Amino acid sequence: MEITWLGRSSFRLQSRDADVITDPLGPESGYGPAKSEADIVTLSRRDIPSIGFIDGVKGNPKVLNAAGEYEIQGTLVTATPCPLQEGGSTTVFTFELDGMKVTHLGLPDQVPPDAITEVVVDSDVLLLPVGSGGSLEAKEAWDYAQRMECKVVIPMNYKTEREWEFLETVDTFLAEAGAHPEEKQKLSLLRSKLPIDLSVELLKPR
Repeated sequence: MEITWLGRSSFRLQSRDADVITDPLGPESGYGPAKSEADIVTLSRRDIPSIGFIDGVKGNPKVLNAAGEYEIQGTLVTATPCPLQEGGSTTVFTFELDGMKVTHLGLPDQVPPDAITEVVVDSDVLLLPVGSGGSLEAKEAWDYAQRMECKVVIPMNYKTEREWEFLETVDTFLAEAGAHPEEKQKLSLLRSKLPIDLSVELLKPR
């Protein structure tokens, strides 16, 4: 499996069976459209148009924006709503890709409740918002990641040199984690080579 960060909460997950794009970015995001083909597109916040630009995805993808369990091209996807404090919800997506469990936490505005924890726990890979801006702050994000007993955490939704939204940088999160990862263009993972201890991986937005 290969993971590429497209910016904000948008990723491309490439597996043997299917390509997934989460939260496709619109031009106003500062990163531009995905311009990639996908079999599956997931939308974690239908109320934020800048991370729901489906027209920027090539091909004829299946778009998932509601709770449920899905099987698309041999890929299992579970979508679970996570309530927001001011009403509405963000959707947590869990994927079974190349024998690994990957969870995209969406953009919760508070630490997710126990019902979400049951979905996320034991994920091999956790895509985790860390830059505040209406979602998790660095310390609560790191505390949550440790509780989830996952293998790899990839920060998302933080300020970069291309980001104009009011977000914090990733530095505070890395300080909380005591991690100094080298920024990568993409991350390749094999189930047989997952780390034993919790590892933080940092991706450069494409």
